[in-house]
Amino acid sequence: MFSDAFHLTQAVLDGRKTQTRELKYPAKSHPNKSFKDLTGLRFGKLIVIRRVYTNDYRRVYWECQCDCGKTAIVMGKLLKSGGTKSCGCLVYESKNVKHGLKHTRLYRIWSGIKHRCYCKTSPCFDRYGGRGIVMCNEWRTDFMSFYNWALSNGYSDDLSIDRINVNGNYFPENCRWATAKEQSDNKRCNILVTLGNETLDLQQWCDRIGIKRSTVNTRIKMCGWDYERALTTPVRAHKKYKERE
Repeated sequence: MFSDAFHLTQAVLDGRKTQTRELKYPAKSHPNKSFKDLTGLRFGKLIVIRRVYTNDYRRVYWECQCDCGKTAIVMGKLLKSGGTKSCGCLVYESKNVKHGLKHTRLYRIWSGIKHRCYCKTSPCFDRYGGRGIVMCNEWRTDFMSFYNWALSNGYSDDLSIDRINVNGNYFPENCRWATAKEQSDNKRCNILVTLGNETLDLQQWCDRIGIKRSTVNTRIKMCGWDYERALTTPVRAHKKYKERE
């Protein structure tokens, strides 16, 4: 850019007297520059107070009063385009969690669900988001909605969130708070066994009948029994040996 007075380089090289020429208008005035008066208009949280100056590029700057009480100098183009809506306080407010629960266990659970469902770099993404499992929009966009649901549906610090249908989504109707044992009984890798008209997970049958899971596994793998026989056949009592005197 040229300054208000510039020297002709060729005149200097030729040894002639350096010629100068003043710009017709100073950089800060531009009297013929037309612009729309924004005084008194509101843009977001800003109300325009007055025109401050016009720069070398003939861009008009305005002094604005923000709703938070601060003032800011903003280029008119940014005001009209919506690029600037505050003195900067909006950015600060957006970075702060208003509910004050960011360091709670429920917030970590909520963040963990979103991470494994939507973050492709998550180690768990293949088992969740990669299989099409998502979080309901109400929970995803509003932590307090998830928080209120949790407190009204039996949440406690010794329970974790569990999907009733392991192939379903994180929706209120498909979620519950479960113990570690209930979680382990509700996995995709679990074996469902039907006895009579009732279907339960293999471990649940073992708990009900009172037989060890390892015993059932041995009967099936080593003896070739089916699940019904392996579960319903009584366990033979071990021979008691006489203690040595």
